[in-house]
Amino acid sequence: MNLFTADVGQGKVHVYDSGNDVFHGKLPEENLINLNIPELKEGDTLVVEDSHLRESHRLTLAQPYNFDELTKLKENAKERGITVLLFPQKSTPKTRKLAGLGKDDKTDEADTKAIAQFL
Repeated sequence: MNLFTADVGQGKVHVYDSGNDVFHGKLPEENLINLNIPELKEGDTLVVEDSHLRESHRLTLAQPYNFDELTKLKENAKERGITVLLFPQKSTPKTRKLAGLGKDDKTDEADTKAIAQFL
């Protein structure tokens, strides 16, 4: 079992593979839905900030996926034996602090690594 942490931003997906200590930045957004993430295998866990896995519509700030895409992610995860978990985005600053990162270290790579270290 390997832990992957993901962040979505600027139209891209950023994933940290904690078992191999490899960061995959700027993957296409659809890679998350399709679970097209290097080295992601059956039995692995993928943790994503919860705001990124809420339905996007005109009355919410959630981003960037619609209901059908999120349903497809759920189906893909079940089919491939991948566990998808949510992480509260309001706790990400705390993980950066616990990882010894400063306020200027608000990058997608820093966030994904700090969350993985915290977990």
